[in-house]
Amino acid sequence: DELRHENEVLRSALQEAAKETQYLTQTLTTVTNTLRDEEAAHALALRQGQDALAASRRDYEARLDELQQQVNETREMMKKERDAHLQRMQAREGEHLAALQAERQHANARLDNVSNETQEAVRILQEQVEDMYRQLEDEKRATKEANAKVVEA
Repeated sequence: DELRHENEVLRSALQEAAKETQYLTQTLTTVTNTLRDEEAAHALALRQGQDALAASRRDYEARLDELQQQVNETREMMKKERDAHLQRMQAREGEHLAALQAERQHANARLDNVSNETQEAVRILQEQVEDMYRQLEDEKRATKEANAKVVEA
């Protein structure tokens, strides 16, 4: 009788342990699936962020190219205008020479100002692109660290 009773107690404890094991297995499976889903969502968000950054970078680079083209066109246009004006002025009497030189200096200063302003705009846009790229790298690193912590947990 005692052995039967002990056997029943052990069987009951074994059944409870089996139920607990099944519960823990189900919980572990649920947690594992949740972690996989979260990791996939983080990976998707990271890819989308990288794609957006690449698109922004292409847009900024295209804008930089446009600005450089505008600078080149402006320089060429101003050079042509300056040369044409100079030829007209040189055809006139010598008393206009001093005025011509002053206008030429002013045109060069304007060209330099336009060039300097455009170069500054290009520099600012490049810094913004670099800052965005650094932010994406920081987010990527943070996501990896968070994923590592979730996996450790």
